Order: sequence, then structure tokens, then C-alpha cells
Amino acid sequence: MDNLKANFTFKAWVEEELKKLNRDLRDVSRTLGMRGMKVLEGTKDIDEYFVAYTVKTRGNDKELRYSKVALRNKVNEEVKMRLGLECDKER
Repeated sequence: MDNLKANFTFKAWVEEELKKLNRDLRDVSRTLGMRGMKVLEGTKDIDEYFVAYTVKTRGNDKELRYSKVALRNKVNEEVKMRLGLECDKER
């Protein structure tokens, strides 16, 4: 970003977007906590195609498995939506 002519403006915009994402993450974590759930930090690679997350609930832990490709595609769609770009899927 340092080579961009408007790098100060771009950096400020990126920092503001990161703050929004952190607030969203905090809100989701708080909502899950009120429902007695918590996603543990860190992931476990199952193989080159799948990853697992552990969700703690009251009296029960559950391992959820996700496709790495599906997660990447979902993140790309979310970024496009937040940037106001055309998305492939309707929400």
C-alpha cells in the first residue's frame, strides 16, 4: 500500500473496516455466549480439504467440520458484499 498515491486515505479506510469487522465479531461472540455457546480459538486441519472448529455448549462440546473451499468462497462473498461489489449469491 505504501506505493499508492492515496495510501493514507486507503489505510484509514482499511483500518475503519477492520474496526467494523471486530465489532461484528464481538457482537456474534456475545450473542453466542448468551445462548451458552463459544467457538474455541484455533482450528484443526483434518486434511487438505477440510478444517474443524470446536464449539463449546453447556454440558457438551461439538466438533464442526467445514470444507476449506466453501469457507474461502463464503469469505470472498462477504468481502464483496461489504465492499458493495456484485455478489454471486443473494442473501
